[in-house]
Amino acid sequence: MELSYTVVLVLGFCHAVGAIPSFDKTDETNIRQQLSQAKEVDGNLPTVNQRPKSLGFLRCTDGNLPTKVTTTDTSFVTVNAFKNVFLKPLDYEEIVKDQDTQNNKKIKFQCTSSTGAAEVTMTLVVVDVNDNAPLFQRSNATYSVEINEFLDEKQIIYNRNSPNPILVTDADGTDNNRVEAECLRMRLDSGQILSCDGYFKVEAQPDGFGRYYFTIAAEKLDYSGEKSFTLEIRAVNKPLGNDTAQGTLFSTTQNVAINIRDVQNLPPLIDKDALSFEMLENLTVGSQLVGYIGAFDQDIGDPHAIRFVLERPFSDNPRDYYAFDHNKFALGDVILDGIMYKVPLLLNNSVDREEIIGRTKTLYLGIKAIEYDLQNRPDRNTGTASDTVSINILDVNDQMPQFSGPTYDVEVTELSDFEADANPENYRQISNNVEIEVTDTDSSDYNKFTVSIVSGNQLGNFKLDDTAGSEQAIFNIYAKQKILDYEKDPKQYVLELVAVDTNNPSFRTSATVSISIININDHSPEFNQAVALFNVKENATVNTPIGSVIATDKDDDNFGIISRYQITGDDTPTFRIDNQGRITLQGSLDYEIRDAYYFTVRAYDTGNLEGSINVNVQVDNVFDIALRFLATYSATLEEDKLDLTPSIIVQAESRETDAPPVQYFVAEVTPSTVPQNSFSIGSSSGELSVVNYVSYDDTSDSEPGIVRVKIGATSGGLTSYTTVVVEIINVNNYAPEFQPVVADNTYYTSINESAAKGVDVYALTVRDLDGPNNENGQVTFQLQSGANDDFFITADTGIIKVSESSNLDADGDNRPYTIVIVARDKGLPPLSATATVIVTLLDTNDEIPEFKDPLYRFRIKADDPPGTLIGQVTATDVDSTSKLDYSIDYTTVEFLKQTGPIQVPIDATEVIKIDPEDGQLRVAGNINRELYNRINLYVRVRDLNADKNLRVDQTTTAFVIVFIYAPTDPRIYFTNDQWTRDSPFINVTFTESRSINYQIVALRATDPSIPETVQIYRKKEGSDPDDYFEVRDASVFVKKPLDYEELPPGNKELSVTVVALSRDLTKNTTATVNVKVLDLNDNAPVFEVPVGGFNFSVAEDMKAPHVVGRIKATDRDSSSYGEVEYSISGDQTNFGIYMERSGNENIGVIFVAENADLDYETNKLYNLVVVATDNPGGTNTVRFATNIDVVIDIEDRNDMSPVFDEEVYNITIIGTKEVNEEVFFIKATDGDAGVNGLVTYSIVNATNDGRRYFSIKTDDQSSDRPGEFLRIGQLYVISSLKNLPDRSVYMLTVAAQDMGSPVTPPGLCKVFITVSKGVQDLKPKWAEDLPARVKISENEPPNTSVATLTAYPADVTSSIIYTFVGAGDALRDYDSFTINPNNGEIKTKVALDYEEQIIYSGDAELTLLILGTDSENDTLTNQYLLIVEVLDVDDNQPSFVDCPGKQYSVPEMTNVDEELPPPVNVYRAEACDLDSAPLNQVKYSWFINNDYCPDNTEIFSLNQNNGQIYTKDKLDRERLAEYMLCIEASRPNVPNTEKSLNALNNTNKLLFVKVNVKDVNDEGPRFDKPSVKTVILQYPEVNVGVAEATDSDLPPNNGIRYLIDNIDFTKNGKTQNAPTAFRINANDGTVVIDVNDYTDYVGGYFDINIKAEDYNNANVPYDHQLLRVYVTDRSNRIRVVFNKPADAVVNKAANDMINELNALYEDSGMFYEIETISYHVISNNADPSFDKTDVCIVVVEDDQVLSSASAAKRLTDVQNIRGILNKYGAVDPGSCDPAVSVYPVGWESYWWVLVAFAIFIFVCCLILILLICVLYRQYKQYMDSRKTYLVPGN
Repeated sequence: MELSYTVVLVLGFCHAVGAIPSFDKTDETNIRQQLSQAKEVDGNLPTVNQRPKSLGFLRCTDGNLPTKVTTTDTSFVTVNAFKNVFLKPLDYEEIVKDQDTQNNKKIKFQCTSSTGAAEVTMTLVVVDVNDNAPLFQRSNATYSVEINEFLDEKQIIYNRNSPNPILVTDADGTDNNRVEAECLRMRLDSGQILSCDGYFKVEAQPDGFGRYYFTIAAEKLDYSGEKSFTLEIRAVNKPLGNDTAQGTLFSTTQNVAINIRDVQNLPPLIDKDALSFEMLENLTVGSQLVGYIGAFDQDIGDPHAIRFVLERPFSDNPRDYYAFDHNKFALGDVILDGIMYKVPLLLNNSVDREEIIGRTKTLYLGIKAIEYDLQNRPDRNTGTASDTVSINILDVNDQMPQFSGPTYDVEVTELSDFEADANPENYRQISNNVEIEVTDTDSSDYNKFTVSIVSGNQLGNFKLDDTAGSEQAIFNIYAKQKILDYEKDPKQYVLELVAVDTNNPSFRTSATVSISIININDHSPEFNQAVALFNVKENATVNTPIGSVIATDKDDDNFGIISRYQITGDDTPTFRIDNQGRITLQGSLDYEIRDAYYFTVRAYDTGNLEGSINVNVQVDNVFDIALRFLATYSATLEEDKLDLTPSIIVQAESRETDAPPVQYFVAEVTPSTVPQNSFSIGSSSGELSVVNYVSYDDTSDSEPGIVRVKIGATSGGLTSYTTVVVEIINVNNYAPEFQPVVADNTYYTSINESAAKGVDVYALTVRDLDGPNNENGQVTFQLQSGANDDFFITADTGIIKVSESSNLDADGDNRPYTIVIVARDKGLPPLSATATVIVTLLDTNDEIPEFKDPLYRFRIKADDPPGTLIGQVTATDVDSTSKLDYSIDYTTVEFLKQTGPIQVPIDATEVIKIDPEDGQLRVAGNINRELYNRINLYVRVRDLNADKNLRVDQTTTAFVIVFIYAPTDPRIYFTNDQWTRDSPFINVTFTESRSINYQIVALRATDPSIPETVQIYRKKEGSDPDDYFEVRDASVFVKKPLDYEELPPGNKELSVTVVALSRDLTKNTTATVNVKVLDLNDNAPVFEVPVGGFNFSVAEDMKAPHVVGRIKATDRDSSSYGEVEYSISGDQTNFGIYMERSGNENIGVIFVAENADLDYETNKLYNLVVVATDNPGGTNTVRFATNIDVVIDIEDRNDMSPVFDEEVYNITIIGTKEVNEEVFFIKATDGDAGVNGLVTYSIVNATNDGRRYFSIKTDDQSSDRPGEFLRIGQLYVISSLKNLPDRSVYMLTVAAQDMGSPVTPPGLCKVFITVSKGVQDLKPKWAEDLPARVKISENEPPNTSVATLTAYPADVTSSIIYTFVGAGDALRDYDSFTINPNNGEIKTKVALDYEEQIIYSGDAELTLLILGTDSENDTLTNQYLLIVEVLDVDDNQPSFVDCPGKQYSVPEMTNVDEELPPPVNVYRAEACDLDSAPLNQVKYSWFINNDYCPDNTEIFSLNQNNGQIYTKDKLDRERLAEYMLCIEASRPNVPNTEKSLNALNNTNKLLFVKVNVKDVNDEGPRFDKPSVKTVILQYPEVNVGVAEATDSDLPPNNGIRYLIDNIDFTKNGKTQNAPTAFRINANDGTVVIDVNDYTDYVGGYFDINIKAEDYNNANVPYDHQLLRVYVTDRSNRIRVVFNKPADAVVNKAANDMINELNALYEDSGMFYEIETISYHVISNNADPSFDKTDVCIVVVEDDQVLSSASAAKRLTDVQNIRGILNKYGAVDPGSCDPAVSVYPVGWESYWWVLVAFAIFIFVCCLILILLICVLYRQYKQYMDSRKTYLVPGN
């Protein structure tokens, strides 16, 4: 049996191993097919639309094992965790870059499982899409040509041979790159836009290489009247075969300017629109009439000037001569407006309207326009033109409207609830008893007025029944019902009424209306809840409070007081209540007898109105039997674990009936050394858990390892306890600890370098809290690293000793030993600790001191007094115990003149001396520059503490040269650039800024007599009258904002005079600082917005280029910064905008676009956003834009005529109809809206005298559809029909006329009425119980029964035929239904859609008109109207795509300012569910997909009910400039998994919102490094370095200003201030020298504290950088040689080498800098070697520049440095000046002698050694031969 089981298991295992995963063949075929014809993504789509496309699933199976599908070719496809394959956006042009690139990419998919892997390879073939627009190759070029005003014939004016040909290309492939040319439109100088047809023709000519040249032909022969045309030409992409299915045809536009050469041949043209004037009869003499008379020369290319004269008008009526003959008017001065010359018309003598003869009060004048040439050129044709001017004289309005009284008092009683309507917003008349009358006694032209409430009605609670009147009118006041409540304040209102003359609003009077509300008792007491619930224990005593019920009354005053409470419905006197509503117990309770009481409490107000509340008092049971535990409990616990063994579940039971569940808790943990929070217990389950680790060492000594946990169980107020015993198991849980405890376990000691072998160095101590009595606490030591074989440690004691192989030397690389020791215990597993011992070797004084430099150069002035410091020589001794002594070797002192050493003996001790301790050289006495101007000497240094046993003289020397200079000029002078004594000016520029405290210029003045830099600067009084500047800290600062725009025009320069004063204030000099203020683009355009905003209107029949309106924005900035251009954001299909120049300003002209389709019936209003942008075309990247909303109302035009439902109506009626009885109704509809769509009916023609018997009237028919006017024509009888012959026929022609203007042709129909004889009505009768309205759910299938209508014929032998009347409304509702002609059953023809009805009809109702016809007599008919209401079902999903009237972009864009405190309203996502409420609820949630929808939920919050997005935190643009938010719309209560899958498959449910974070100036400049170093020579280059800070704000907020806060100079440990040593460019941070000679500073360094501050905002943080500048001379430079030519490669290698050297010693104070890189030079007299490169370096250590000898020694001696030099191939460290020795002057000639002598001695030694060897060999041979003679017996 066991063998069989084994065989089965082995076979099963083999089967599992042999199986491999496999792909689903259907999925594989599907994916392979889609990849073989993958279509590239249209590159013109928004980025979010270019998302990965799902190709479907590529499933893979391996039995029941899980599998995973992946692809390595992620450049084109990705596979998600659901095995869904996504194709990334493809670009055919990028994949197939040229003809050699194959359009077939191999894609590999791999399926893996635990048993193996499967792989398939598919081919990706990309189908090209026409997604590239044609491009003009010189899109920025200006295309222009000039032609004559008149042409002899049509001609080509632009082609490929023109100077700037128009060349167009298309980047698409061969089939999609064909281009055609179009001329879209042309713009005249006036801004008018015309079609190119008949003017110019544009064609595209291919050149055979895929390019097209555009030609332009002039087709018109006469171009007079225009200066130029601007053609907008378009290059249109036309793919091969014009297959637009490949995608949209793309196009690109370009402008071409065509300038017209003018000919002078036309007379002036008078503006006829400007010849009509109006004036009031009381106009003051000398006043100008509104408007101008204008004329212009039609030859606009070279126009004449024009003057005007008045003359008699050309008229046959002598009365028209009145104004001219009586000299009533005169002309003013002519002005030029563009090309138009204008002249104002002035009143010369007063005009009385009543004096004018005739009914028309109009005066006439003749006007003549005369051309003349301003340049008086001969042979110029001048012309004239005449016309007539009319002046209409207007009457004057002089009476105001008056109220009948100044005040009115109105009292109104408040409304009770039953008096008020359901809607509190409805109005009621309140002024029934008060007449408010207004009168205006003016004539009918001026007696119209308006009356309005101007104060006291801020909330709109009142209105007047009318707002206009004339002559005399009475007005009534209405108030909203909601304020007619005495209980709501206020109780009194005061309104002010104003009557305003309609013609003259300044004529107005006012009256006051006082309204008082009268109180009534209209509210009953109310409780705040319907039922009051109370609980009381069964053992409660009498008078125990049960609770309170409080009633309130909304009435005010006495009506609102609660007078008493009463209990009713309590069958036992168990409870009572007082007048405050407090209920108390007055009887005993027993839970077992009765557990609840129910009664009613009533409350009464002072008017005896009552309110009630039901009270429910529950009696609570009481428990008293203790709980019982079911067992005892114990467990074990290892101290490093949290699991009890076994697990403990405490169980207790209550013996009370109806007892609540038992609750458990930890009452106590003992011993107390164990933390009380170590254990917890499930309050309901009783399961005991270990929360924190319990240490064995925390248990007590009396019970080691035992912890007792006291558990409490409670139920019904009773508690019992039990104890759980827990045994703790000890483990090794403490690592050794070094003692004493120090930071990082680092210990320090020292030992003399001469210490003996085996000497103790340091003893380490550890402790282990596991205790020494077991292996967990026993420790051994091990030396891990750092001893370098010089030390060892004893394993058991931890003592470090000197090893037998040690070699201790403190004079070499004397870095301390860092010895790492490991202490490890013997527990399982063992634990360890690590310590570091730093061992320092103590020095022995055995080294010779060295001067830092072998040569020193100093200079002094001839008048320097004794004691003046000349300079300092510095020597170092590596011995730590050294003491150096400096002295001058006076025997070597040499005094020199230019010609050489002087011959006069001088006592050097009286001239120069040295401080033996610090090496400072000072002047000892008077200096005679007449005798000598240079001193040479040697300085000696000796170590006084040298070890005497070594018997070595530790002395060395250095050579010193002292140059003597003449005395300096004692007057103060400025060292700033440009300043001279003859021209004491400092000119600076400053870009405007609203911030203050910015440094304009650093002042640098010197007092040469001290010498020192001047520290006292003052502003000269009166030099800065506007107090713009402040002088402090040796600088000029801006004291208040400098705004370029606020400065006077033409004067943008300011100045201030600064006085520099000596320390004793006895000397001074001045400098005038001239500050030129530069403009900054810091102002955004500002629109000049009229009151009420930009609101324009345009008729729906207007066409391009009709001007809709003009807007203007101005910008306070200067030059191009202040220029403004306009664009439209929004609907650009129907409207465009162009610029019109007016003076120095650009006006934005909004016009109707060429392809506009304005239709009032479709869209009554357009909301545009006009953008004004400054700095158009500027090179400065800073541009500001301002948006303004523009509303354009579309005015309706009566452009549609009414249309009848039927052209002919046939009606049969009975002759017994009475007069005024209705006969039949007909209906016509008009597609216009408003009054233009209202229809009236009339009979325009009739036969057989039909108008005598019939008439028609217009009636309104009710309709729920908004905006639809259903007016019917009701035919009725106007004369008795009783005497008419049987079957009399009347034909009426009925007209339907709308009420719009202009009048449109009426709609006509014919109505045939047949009058039948009879004593009763024979038409069919409809059943009385028929429904007027039926309902049907949407989506019901066709042929669903809707209703059955039944009619009865008058003759029982006849039947009824049922049909639809074609008089349904314009939507033809009857088309959706069928009707059975025999039984009247109505069924659906199609499935009805509720949402479609709502969208297209405005409601969900369909109107059916059914006609019942007698089968025996078709003239007997009757109509029935049936309304079918479509009911909604939940058949739609929420969507962002299907919302009527709303279209979302992909993505939607929104902007949010950074740094705004949350919550900030970001965006509102609005999806729609086309179902009706409540089926249309939408839930909004985040959709997160890492590919394109990142998780931003920590930054933004989303209201799931209304889609409002808010910020949860401040946004920081510098951290992230934009966010992509993805919002998913779903039904409420849809699971998240289902939602995510649905969203992936249905992007209609997703809205993509891109949030752009707008920059604010919140970031200050930041330096990358807090400090940098550099080195300069004593005669340096101008530029020292560049301070580079960055501001992460965007322009213009990222401007940085640099300034120097302070400069200190340090030398020989002494620091002094040097504010004028350097200066900085405030704009780019370049630090430059301020003097040319830094010899005095050699050997020291400058600390330049550079400040970077925000250019525009002084309130944001600033930053500092310390620039340390070392000063040295050329002799301290060292050279390394690269065996490569000097080129960019060597340059990079040298810089990389320096960077690596600096990184090696980053924290040690060592610093390397490249001084120069040049061709290799062996000596100053030799030619350079061009195959090698010299790199000169300066080395700084401990803030001192090393001498070339010390630096070279360091490069060759230190192993790490030498390794870096070898890495980069740098060799031969040495002096950078090969021809200049580093040794003192005087030894040069002997050096080579010594070298030659040494070589001679070496050669002699070699010869001597060879000679000795030869002699020894001969001597040995001789001795060997002599031995034979000494042998005995021979």
